[in-house]
Amino acid sequence: MKTKRATCAGQTKCFLKNSLLSMALPKVIRSSLFLLLSLFAFRNSKAQDTVALIKKVEPAVVKLQIKLQGKIEVSFGAGFFINSQGDILTNKHVIQPIFSGPYLLTAKNSKGEDLGAVKVVDCSPDVDACLLHVDRKPESFLSLGDNPNPVKPDKGTDIIVIGHPRGYDFSVTTGIVSGYLNESDPVRKLFLEQIQISAPISPGNSGGPIVDKKGN
Repeated sequence: MKTKRATCAGQTKCFLKNSLLSMALPKVIRSSLFLLLSLFAFRNSKAQDTVALIKKVEPAVVKLQIKLQGKIEVSFGAGFFINSQGDILTNKHVIQPIFSGPYLLTAKNSKGEDLGAVKVVDCSPDVDACLLHVDRKPESFLSLGDNPNPVKPDKGTDIIVIGHPRGYDFSVTTGIVSGYLNESDPVRKLFLEQIQISAPISPGNSGGPIVDKKGN
């Protein structure tokens, strides 16, 4: 039994069909290659933006250390300069031990330089925040702004977190804004809006800044 070979109805039709196919395949390949190159360029540009942002933000971050007798490290956390006068913002629980024992609070910058004596200016009775001060002027700072109703970041906004998770000094993690949680405290008459992020954080990150790609 002979097998019939499929052929074009005519030489002209066959030629056109094969020509169109030969033209279409390189076009698909070129389009795919262009898409891959565009994706690579986008990722490379995004990575460069992140590196530039880290270089901008990191000098404003400090490592806070609680030391016993000025030598033995008991705990540590992060903070960041909020102005050029040497004021530092952190979480209250980061420095909590100094209120109940003979502990010394110290700070160092991203270069490992000691910033001298750290003074506790004030702590909020309502939220987990304290304002500190050092006499040494910072190389950089992160402005908090003065808008009483700041714009809420959109879900999916890229963010970076800088801190000292588990002792890894000035470590950087990335993520996005994932969601929000609104809480009311009728006793203190407070309304708190919390922002959920996907960036991994660990003990040692507390008090550190979370910024978007513009450094806000």
